[in-house]
Amino acid sequence: MKLSDDLRASLLSTAKTYHNQLLEHPDAVQYLEGRGLSPETVRRFVLGFVGEPAEPVDESFTGRISIPYLHSSPIKGWSCSSFKFRLMPDVEERQRAAGGKVRKYMHRKGLSTKIFNPAALLKDTDYICVTEGELDAISAEQAGLPTIGIPGATQWEDWYPRLLGGYQAVYMLQDEDKAGEDMSAMWADPKNGIANVKVIVMDKDVNHTLVSRGENGLRDLVLGDQALFCLRSRQTYDRSVKGERHWTTTSV
Repeated sequence: MKLSDDLRASLLSTAKTYHNQLLEHPDAVQYLEGRGLSPETVRRFVLGFVGEPAEPVDESFTGRISIPYLHSSPIKGWSCSSFKFRLMPDVEERQRAAGGKVRKYMHRKGLSTKIFNPAALLKDTDYICVTEGELDAISAEQAGLPTIGIPGATQWEDWYPRLLGGYQAVYMLQDEDKAGEDMSAMWADPKNGIANVKVIVMDKDVNHTLVSRGENGLRDLVLGDQALFCLRSRQTYDRSVKGERHWTTTSV
């Protein structure tokens, strides 16, 4: 479904609303901090919290972390095409203990979630990283790795090979489970048309690796000897960021 410019602008406004609500909920801020995500990263990806639904359609997402699917255009600027809404861990634990059905992630019906963080494809780099899921992609980006997220281990689109065909390396950052193995096997299968897929198994998943090894450790695991160049690029970016590391609202 092709979204109108007005709808994309409206979704971006909703993303900012939930981002602003995040500061009103210390438990949500603590959750994101516990995932190793810096205040700069939270602002950059406009992560938020649904305290008060901005639209009636979001009523069922109340109490969840909001993860907007952002897009950047040199002509039209920033927009938003969709959301994922992540259940808070304490609620998830209570639901599992009660034996009920747990829906860790939910999204608005009718909105596409084909690729998360397509802005990574606009970077001047000869490699791209691929993860399953949004928070893993965000974690890799924080470590200075250009990364797209695929919303589901089994999701595949016939146009993926055309999209990624120009890269010298496509790093599949594999979750350490059966679903991750299956996803890597699918992406690395020559019949699917993506050349130079290199599978790198994470410590459980990308976010866990970020928390356990830090940004440098995650970057070293993926890039090896190339990590020094990536680190220098990241330091150049960091020097351009003004102000202290603290939680404020976004300027996107």
